[in-house]
Amino acid sequence: MLERDLLSLHTPEWTEMYGSYTTFGFMPQGYDYVTISTVNGRVTSARAGSCTWCWTFFEKTPNDVLESVHAIKSLRRAIGRSPSCESVLRPILWAQCVKLGIDPPAQPKDGG
Repeated sequence: MLERDLLSLHTPEWTEMYGSYTTFGFMPQGYDYVTISTVNGRVTSARAGSCTWCWTFFEKTPNDVLESVHAIKSLRRAIGRSPSCESVLRPILWAQCVKLGIDPPAQPKDGG
């Protein structure tokens, strides 16, 4: 299924975008959830759950994409917790962003 077909059926409650990887979150019952992930516009995983259960319908997202998304989330948290480490962590974060097709933001010292 294509991402555009999915979005024509339902509007997500939230969206997380990481370049070529996107996760859409739906809350059909207000407390249950459904997440659908796409890579390059094609659905690659679907999950549903609530506070006491979780079901994976299928997971076909490439491991390298999942690893880059996890690294980006972790590096952003680490930079937020330890700003003094930003100069060391930011190049690693940018390298992960580039893998997913995300252009690193220009920094003032970069002329941006």
